[in-house]
Amino acid sequence: MSRSERIIDCYTRLGSASAEMLSAARVGDWQRVEAIELRCIELIRELRDVTAEPALDQDIAQTRMNTLRQILADDAEIRSLCEDGLASVHALIGLARNADRR
Repeated sequence: MSRSERIIDCYTRLGSASAEMLSAARVGDWQRVEAIELRCIELIRELRDVTAEPALDQDIAQTRMNTLRQILADDAEIRSLCEDGLASVHALIGLARNADRR
């Protein structure tokens, strides 16, 4: 596999993992989100090793940018879903405190 193919393969796998993580976050499967996050860390390490070499050609660079944009969009939505979940937990804690005071 050429360097360019390895780079695109890494980004493709990272993009797929990001989409999978988003799907898990949407249904509140936080254990699965965490497991996929660990897989993403390994993929990022692999990607750093592959991209430590000289610059990419224009087509590969464009594919890389498109994939990165989608990963960032997925990440933003995952963060939003996490924040919504935390808000629910905080609300439940508040209700529990109020019930204890009665």
